[in-house]
Amino acid sequence: MSLGLIHADLSEYNIIVRGDEIKIIDWPQAVKTDHPNAYELMERDLFNILRFFARKYKIDLSLKEAMDMVGIKYQDEGSNDGTATPEVN
Repeated sequence: MSLGLIHADLSEYNIIVRGDEIKIIDWPQAVKTDHPNAYELMERDLFNILRFFARKYKIDLSLKEAMDMVGIKYQDEGSNDGTATPEVN
């Protein structure tokens, strides 16, 4: 977000962690934050990452909490109150 871009296809395969350093790779599909679908794409990116961390590390964080952490106001569209965590398969 601080670079004005949304990854738009973020998953655990696009995150490299080495010690204290974290890199997000594979940006060809990125969109600017003013793109008409930027919010939905960011929401999907965060949901994908939340699902992975819930499954792998048992981290229980709602989409609303994640959105708050990255400085995005959660937009409740009536279908989800933001408290649900991604389903773990």
